[in-house]
Amino acid sequence: MPDTVRRPPQVRNRARELYARGLKIWQIADTLGVPRATVSVWKMSDGQHGLSWDKEREETSRLDPDQVLRDLEGRFARLVVEGAPSSKEDTAEQRRYEQRLLTMIRVIMGYRKTARTPISDLRVLEGFATFCADNLPPDDLAAARRALELFIEHLRKENE
Repeated sequence: MPDTVRRPPQVRNRARELYARGLKIWQIADTLGVPRATVSVWKMSDGQHGLSWDKEREETSRLDPDQVLRDLEGRFARLVVEGAPSSKEDTAEQRRYEQRLLTMIRVIMGYRKTARTPISDLRVLEGFATFCADNLPPDDLAAARRALELFIEHLRKENE
């Protein structure tokens, strides 16, 4: 039987946000307490009206601090492997190459210092909580919940 309950727009918006963060349709449905078919219909309907959930997911993924850092490190590795000048002598080309490497190292180190934000911490916690709920026996969930609460309290103090 189709779901005929009208839900507030905030629920649909939250579903889109969770999808953008990488959750699957069934995870979103379970999290929000709505049928999977409802989430699928929202995704399809929004797409027909020019609001692509997949595009938002792709954009969110590209802006994820961990993904940006992996991309930077990958570019650095390619530069080391593929960008080295053929001559190892002290030439202008060699000095430019060394300068590019140094610049990349500085960018990566600077990004590592600034990439951690309260939002990224909460995303990690959200993933951890989902993992715990899906994989831990009920008796162990209380300990995991307490650990999450302690970590959230730590984040609050750290960000005061």
